[in-house]
Amino acid sequence: MSFLFQFQYLIEEFNVLKNVMLPAMKLGKYSTDIIEEKAIQHLRMLDIEDQALKNANQLSGGQKQRVAIARALINDP
Repeated sequence: MSFLFQFQYLIEEFNVLKNVMLPAMKLGKYSTDIIEEKAIQHLRMLDIEDQALKNANQLSGGQKQRVAIARALINDP
């Protein structure tokens, strides 16, 4: 199970890719390479893969929400 907050709670100093990867890294179920691949797949699905290396503080509100969705999906809820 996963959920989204109304406010995204992204770590502003981290790039989008790292923000999406964090929950999976914390879980420790997969290697970093696999986690990165899964994160990119989720970003691609949400049409924001091109924003992966931008810091979270450089995104619009809608883009931040998409990152939050990708982050919520990273552990296959």
